[in-house]
Amino acid sequence: MGMSVVTVATGGMPVVESTNGYGLPVTEAANKFGMAVTKVVGKPGLPVIFVSPPLARATRQAEPADADLPDRADNMVDPKSERARASTI
Repeated sequence: MGMSVVTVATGGMPVVESTNGYGLPVTEAANKFGMAVTKVVGKPGLPVIFVSPPLARATRQAEPADADLPDRADNMVDPKSERARASTI
C-alpha cells in the first residue's frame, strides 16, 4: 500500500504520474484523509505511481455467539475436582 493521498484540483503538492515505473507509490484515500496532491502535466512535480489498495477482509455475517458450540460450562473442569486429579496422575 502506498502513501495515502487525496487528489484536489488546485493547491496540492504537484505530482506527475510516472510512466517508466519509478516513483513514489501512492493510494487514493477513499476516506479523504491523506496528503493533498494535484496532478500536473508538462510541469515539474514529484513522480508517483498510483497503486490499488489491498482488498478489504471479507467479513462473516453475524451469528449468535453460541450457535453451534456446546455450553461452555459443560467443558470447564474445576481444578479441585476428581476428574482433574485423575488426569494429572
